[in-house]
Order: sequence, then structure tokens, then C-alpha cells
Amino acid sequence: MRTASLISTNTTSLPEIISIGYDLEEVRRFSKYLDNLPLWDGILNDLFTQEERLRNQRYQFPSDCYTLCFCAKEAMYKALGKSWMHGAADWKEIELLFEASTSINEYKLLLSGNALSLFNSMGAKEIHCLLQCDHIVANCNVVLSK
Repeated sequence: MRTASLISTNTTSLPEIISIGYDLEEVRRFSKYLDNLPLWDGILNDLFTQEERLRNQRYQFPSDCYTLCFCAKEAMYKALGKSWMHGAADWKEIELLFEASTSINEYKLLLSGNALSLFNSMGAKEIHCLLQCDHIVANCNVVLSK
């Protein structure tokens, strides 16, 4: 089962914050992967869902999208209080999908499997996600709230 939680930046009242996660990455890290796809395709396939890859590739700057997706996954792991190294959730259970091929400002963050179970077990109801990228660095803030 997959669900999209509310992604919001405009609220009239402050929600009860459960947890916060943040990540920052260099865009060139993913640029080198994309420049050498035959060599790195397996790694990208391990990290990103097929839908993420399809949507990222149609964007004007795919390395920005891949970097933001990775940041969102890392920030979500941190907000969940877990690490990908300890099998808490699979990379593909946290999915960032861009809605348009011309803007990174419209997106949805989806959770499934163990990531969704962890989210629910924390009593979280909403994900507030803020993405930023300047083609050099990308970052993601994730706030889980009731």
C-alpha cells in the first residue's frame, strides 16, 4: 500500500512536531553517475524507483532531481529516527515524485512498506517537506507532525 501524505508550507496554525530530518548533498555527485550510466546504473536502480527515474530523466536538469530525491530519502530516514544501514526501510519505500518536467516546486513524497509503518507507529499524520536546489547543492527539510 502506498500513500501520499500532505506536503505543506502554508499553515495557519503550527502543527505538533514529532520529528525533523535534514540532508544536504552536492549535485555533482549524481551528475557523475548520470554521465557514466552503464557503470552506475545498478546503484541508481537500487536507490530510486522506476517512476522516480522516469520522471527525473524528463526534467531539464536530471541531476538536480536525483540529488533532491536522495536528500528527501535521507531526510526522511533521519526524521523517522532510523538509518538505511540497519534495514529500517528500503530506499525505494521513500519516493519523491516531481509533478512537472519544468519545475521542482511541485512534488509529492510517498511512503510504503516499512517506511510507512514507521511513520504510522510514530503517530505522524503529515509530512512537511521543503526542497531547495541551486544546481550546486540540494537540500531537503522534512518535518513530521500530528
